Parts: sequence; C-alpha cells; structure tokens
Amino acid sequence: MKRVLLGIFLLWPALASANHLYIGLAQYRLKQTSEALISFRAAVECNPKLVAAQLAIGDAYETRGNEGEALAAYLQALNLEPKNAPALRAASNLYLKNGLHTKALPLLETLIEVSPAQVDVRADLGASYAAAGNRERAEAQFRKALELEPDYFPALAGLGNLLCFGLAIGLAPGGGRSTGVV
Repeated sequence: MKRVLLGIFLLWPALASANHLYIGLAQYRLKQTSEALISFRAAVECNPKLVAAQLAIGDAYETRGNEGEALAAYLQALNLEPKNAPALRAASNLYLKNGLHTKALPLLETLIEVSPAQVDVRADLGASYAAAGNRERAEAQFRKALELEPDYFPALAGLGNLLCFGLAIGLAPGGGRSTGVV
C-alpha cells in the first residue's frame, strides 16, 4: 500500500499538469480563452518543462490578439525545446506577419533543418533572405520550394520578383500583407 501511495505521490505533478492541460484545451476549443489560459498556466506551474502548455498559452494569447504575450510563450517553449517545429513555426509566423524578417531567419533556418520538405517554410525563408538583402540564398530557397511544389504561388511570386526586379515581395505567412508590430 505504501508503495502505491508513494508512486501516486511521485506521479502527481505529471498527472496534475496533464489534467490542467487537457481541461485548458477543452476550454480553448469551447472559445473560453480566459479560462483556458488559467488552466494552461496551472499546467506550467505543475510542470514548468511542459512545452505543450507553453504552446497552448501562445495560441490562446494569439487568439486574443496579444501577439507580444504569444511570442513570449512560443520563445519560452523554444527555450525548453529548441527544435520544436510548432513553436518555431508559430514564432516565425508572428515575426513575418509583422515584417521582422531578420528575426524570423534563425527560426526558419532551424525549422528547415527539422522539416526540410515544408514548401511554405522554404518560401518564407526565401522571402526573409530577400528582405535581409541576401539575394543568392533567397533565390536558392525559392527554387527549392518550387522543386517540392512547382505551382506554389508564394515561391513563384517571390522568385519572379527577385529575378525581375531584385525585390522582396514583403508578404506575411500565407501570402497576406504585413500588419501590426510585435
């Protein structure tokens, strides 16, 4: 009996953090963002190394329009797990959305190492290189994206603008124009 109780006691923080996370995910899905944030924070209090909770906090803040808090949560997730693909993508998307291409570059480069076949990441990396003035790397990334998916419009547009005009097209992730500031 003592062994069972000791086992439960030792597992309690992990169980509690998982419970808070799952409750928070349910609340988030029900569009109860404030309540979800409380649950996600409770999960982090129980287990400060729970990357999924940090990502969930970032997503909740981003849903609420608080990009600064979202970015801080995504960066905290990256401090815990530097090659976490969802955290890399989320943080880089916020930087790109706000025209901060040079800040997105190291995140996108790491993301390419983790997931080399993501066409959208290659196109975003190409646009970021172009915005940073690195034409050769920009062209290489646009071409790699087009090797993976020949009709991918952001890569076609980026490469076309780069070759015809020597310009970066300044598109946010998904092809939208840059808005706001992080």
